[in-house]
Amino acid sequence: MKPSNIPAGLLDENVEIFAEAGINYALVKGHCVPYNEFPQFLLDDIDASIDQVDNECLTEMGMVTVDERRQQWSICNVSKLDNIPDYKVGSITLQREFVQCDYRNVCPYEGRLCRTISQLTGLTKTQIIVIAHIRAGLLNKEIADKMGISIETVRSHTQNIRIIKKLGRKADLALYAQEHGII
Repeated sequence: MKPSNIPAGLLDENVEIFAEAGINYALVKGHCVPYNEFPQFLLDDIDASIDQVDNECLTEMGMVTVDERRQQWSICNVSKLDNIPDYKVGSITLQREFVQCDYRNVCPYEGRLCRTISQLTGLTKTQIIVIAHIRAGLLNKEIADKMGISIETVRSHTQNIRIIKKLGRKADLALYAQEHGII
């Protein structure tokens, strides 16, 4: 049985990719390997994950070689170290995740090369703010006060998030926010 606090890739066939100081690493079959040691299946999945818009952005950024393009795409899309594998056995493309970086809100490629939290979750900006406050442990009244909206509007947003994401309890909303990096 896999302990829940050990990232994917340490004890199973799935792979977790992360970046530290701008360098890509992967947890693969119990080993942490740098980009130049990524197995071919992982490189193939990175290639399959890069779409036309990504390619346009990478070209605009001056990324010329295949390795530069793969590494930059990975940093922008799958470099968060978490318990959710980026590569799952049998997949063809990698699971993009919201990656927090120093260039958020100023990068010309945000929403194109990397995905915004709204693009990845299907939630509106307001719903994301509400769920972030839920994750922080705020009560509906506190959320309403912080956002300058009514308690009923908070309840409405919360209900809509539950329906969209098929979540039950408020604790499930907080867990969802945590798993998706909504802060």
